[in-house]
Amino acid sequence: MVKKQVLKVVNYFEARLKEHGLQKFRLIVFGSHASGRSHPASDIDIAIVSDEFEGKDIFERAKMTQDAEILTVRMYKVPLDIITLSTREFQESKSPIVEYIKQGATVQSQSTSHPFSTL
Repeated sequence: MVKKQVLKVVNYFEARLKEHGLQKFRLIVFGSHASGRSHPASDIDIAIVSDEFEGKDIFERAKMTQDAEILTVRMYKVPLDIITLSTREFQESKSPIVEYIKQGATVQSQSTSHPFSTL
């Protein structure tokens, strides 16, 4: 999948998250699409960082994002791998996956330009 298509998928996912109640968040594309090593069967790895996840367990977070994920997968027929993190977890965690996510490409809101030079 080319950069333009990935951005289209991520923009759609972002809009669906907002429609389903998540308002303040940051999306980070990481993995093969961010590193330039994707292939046709690659999924799109997306971290959602939001204060709205603070104090919520994995199941509560999944309820907050599942509708947007399902709609995006149905629309674009592409698998998504979603990781949800509170802002505190993103800033303070030293886990290997969080460190890997930090190397990804942050996607700004659709209303602004995308700093997606690595995607």
